[in-house]
Amino acid sequence: MFVLTFVIFLLTFLTFVYAYKISFFFFGLFRIKEGKNPHLHPATILIPARNEEQNIRNCLDCLVNQNYPENKLQIIVIDDNSTDRTAEIVRSYFQKYPFIHLINLDQCPPGISPKKRALQAGIEAAEHEIIFTIDADCQAPLNWVKTMMQHFTDKVGLVAGYVFFNRQHEKNLFQKIVSLEFIGLTTAGIGSIGAGDPIIANGANLAFRKRAFYDAQGYQNESHIISGDDDLLVQNIDTKTNWQIRAAINLDAIVQTEPPATFIDFMNQRVRWASKGLIYKKLSLVFFLIMVY
Repeated sequence: MFVLTFVIFLLTFLTFVYAYKISFFFFGLFRIKEGKNPHLHPATILIPARNEEQNIRNCLDCLVNQNYPENKLQIIVIDDNSTDRTAEIVRSYFQKYPFIHLINLDQCPPGISPKKRALQAGIEAAEHEIIFTIDADCQAPLNWVKTMMQHFTDKVGLVAGYVFFNRQHEKNLFQKIVSLEFIGLTTAGIGSIGAGDPIIANGANLAFRKRAFYDAQGYQNESHIISGDDDLLVQNIDTKTNWQIRAAINLDAIVQTEPPATFIDFMNQRVRWASKGLIYKKLSLVFFLIMVY
């Protein structure tokens, strides 16, 4: 009887905490503000890529056609030791689009996150203060840069945007269910920003100031963690600096990515994401994640 009572109490407590936190995220959505910056600041877009010959062309096409002045854009593809035609495809754009650059990296040393190393190389090579990041298998709407830039007032150091799975590529019930789960996860992240307690974001749709990145010590203390180039950066900027964090929820700021093809791909993705959870700086968030689990 005691065990049953304890289990009922525990489940009731966990349900209460979960409901409170979800409500916290939900009401945070109503506090998201429209961007008010009218200036088209110069921007550098970073695309880390490894063996992305099937996707890199679509990604680049949507970026070179942005509704944004070409003289204020720099696009850097960081080729992480690809063994396919990724670098060759990027080079084919050079003559027509001189603002596209390519960085070639050798094999990543052990104990270092390949994606963080690629992004670090891109950040160091970036000519502009405001840096956008997008994955090579993603596509951005034509007003993406312009819409995200509207949120960069003087005190804003980072802007996070929505990432959705491409609905046209959802081929079965599993992918549709995963898509709904992913929308819920990203919405919780956006809601946390609106509520003033940023916890997660997605590096496939992120923009930040180079100064804010270095003020938060960049990836200095997390370079060994496979993922976390997004969540940990958001949390570090929030806790270590005075920069403000904003979210862009406009349709023109939504980036589309590919859904996991199989259950194994889905699990591998979640394992990568889980690898950073227990080192989150906010202990209350770690406690909440354990309770959700």
